[in-house]
Amino acid sequence: MNWPPARGLLDRGADSIGIVVPDLQARRKQIERVFRQQIDPPADLQLQDNEAAFSLSLGAPLLEQGPIYAALQILGSGFQLSIDQAGFLLRTPYLGGSQREADRRAQLDSWLRSFRQQQISLKKLHELAAHEDRAAGAANIFSRLLKAVETRERLHPGEWAGRFAQQLQAVGWPGERSLSSSEYQMVKAWQEKLLPALASLDPVSAPIDRQQAVGLLRRLAGEIEFQLEAPTGPVQVVGLLESAGLEFDHLWVMGLNEEIFPAAARPNPFLPVRLQVEKGMPHSSAERELQFSHNVLQRLKAAGGDSIFSYALRSGDCQLRPSPLISDLPAAQPHFAEPQDAIFRQSAVAPGLIELNDVQGPALTAERGEGGTAILKDQALCPFRAFVHFRLRGKRFDQAQPGLDPLTRGNLLHKALEYFWAEVGDQQTLFELDAVGRSELIKQQVCRALQDHFAEQVPPPPRLQEIESVRLQALVDEWLSEVEEGRTPFAVVETEQEHFEQIGPLRIRTVIDRIDQLADGSRVVLDYKTGRVRVDSLLAERLLEPQLPIYAITDSEADADGVAFAQVRRGACKLTGISREAGLLPKVPGVAQSKPATELGLTDWAQVVDYWRQQLEQLAGDFVAGQASVDPVDTETACRFCDLKGLCRITEATPEVVSPEMTS
Repeated sequence: MNWPPARGLLDRGADSIGIVVPDLQARRKQIERVFRQQIDPPADLQLQDNEAAFSLSLGAPLLEQGPIYAALQILGSGFQLSIDQAGFLLRTPYLGGSQREADRRAQLDSWLRSFRQQQISLKKLHELAAHEDRAAGAANIFSRLLKAVETRERLHPGEWAGRFAQQLQAVGWPGERSLSSSEYQMVKAWQEKLLPALASLDPVSAPIDRQQAVGLLRRLAGEIEFQLEAPTGPVQVVGLLESAGLEFDHLWVMGLNEEIFPAAARPNPFLPVRLQVEKGMPHSSAERELQFSHNVLQRLKAAGGDSIFSYALRSGDCQLRPSPLISDLPAAQPHFAEPQDAIFRQSAVAPGLIELNDVQGPALTAERGEGGTAILKDQALCPFRAFVHFRLRGKRFDQAQPGLDPLTRGNLLHKALEYFWAEVGDQQTLFELDAVGRSELIKQQVCRALQDHFAEQVPPPPRLQEIESVRLQALVDEWLSEVEEGRTPFAVVETEQEHFEQIGPLRIRTVIDRIDQLADGSRVVLDYKTGRVRVDSLLAERLLEPQLPIYAITDSEADADGVAFAQVRRGACKLTGISREAGLLPKVPGVAQSKPATELGLTDWAQVVDYWRQQLEQLAGDFVAGQASVDPVDTETACRFCDLKGLCRITEATPEVVSPEMTS
């Protein structure tokens, strides 16, 4: 016969449905998720506690409950926090001031992640929160936690239980908002079950430190089961043992596969196996498990008027077989109903949508764009990317990485070279330095760069800074030897100088890495890069590197005669660019020798500058006008490392777009 699903029985008015799961402990989370979605879909969308249409006889560990998890995270704070721990303390609703300072704490969390460091000290976190009252309430909480962490006391578990209760109260746990019914029960379990369980260890425990006490508390929270006190719904999901004595109008016993029912023997490892078998102890032998399973099956057959016993056909690629204990039962085919989760129902009954290709945002009204040359670079890569990043201010959280991330390492190199050339000034002075003097000067400027860069940020560990200092010194020395010494005579006339340039209707801020003046009066603009670069990013249908061309087209004291990327990379230091004529920079061709320029029909420097001007003014005009179409220059260049793929949904229109994680 066909047995209707539990939801179908509910629709018919059934009020006594039992579902027995032999391995409920292992499948509790999956069972709860599926039943909540399919039996009681509205419960997933409700923020307040309501009576559920089903109930689980098996509770979850107290450790997994929101307020308890938060309490253990708070008490477990140490001198050093991972960035995720710090973010949790800033975002959790179970701390004092979590509602009043929600926006400030979220901004602080975002700012911390911009440092891309995996760890932060609790002391530094307190300083950052307290600076200019950035998040005064959070700063007060971190100050109290710091005092608690600094204690060196060794107390009995019962004394720690009282101390923990006081510390949580001092930081405003469990929060300033009203607790729901379930949260209230969790807090009550903390006070009436968990803390007393910790105190009960006094007779068998010597005095312990704070970290050990938190570890014991966390272990107890994982062992104590929390069962929400709520009315029993019409559908009850129970395990084999919990089903004893229960009767249902409709019964489904699921998962009766041969490897689960009967269960494998699991004798107690601390007692003699022979003794366990002689006394018939639970799980002592296969014969004991077989007899137990047979008895349970007979009981279940009598527990419901309308019963079905089922097994799974497959688990992944593995084909499964039924328990031999149900081989005598008549075969039946399950009746599958349509899914009823919220997403399926929404898609099934959704009316036809009006399609609107909205690629036009409002025009920019500000006097200048905030974001510098990155505005035009993003506009060239994809207009939608520029609109979201610089008009909507939307971006993904920065990701912490082991060691120093590439952006930080690049910034440190910029600073080190800036400080070095501020001291040296020109190539002639560079030649006058002996090996020892040059090495010492490089070391001084690298150390200065590290100190200045991390003055306002979360510094990495000192050992990591030492490693980075050694790396930078070797890299700068290689750059000077391989490139700078082989150039025609030059003087550095400008480094890291701020400019405000008018590009068509857009006024933006630019920072030129470096401008050199050659012996014949020619001027060249250099842009430091630590990654690999190609000259075709300067001469292509879309100008993907606008910073160098911007200086070449704007009015200044002297026109640029060449632009080049200074690729400062171990084993691959070189200059890549284009100049008015060959010979101004080593291995940098003039316009006449440049293959990309020839392909575009550009024969002299004036034509190159005009081409850049048209490109830049077009990009600036599109950005100011609010042009925001999803139009990447190509999926490899624009989309592979873009943080907005989930927003623009480019992968739906172009399936070949993949994330960098998939190709690593």
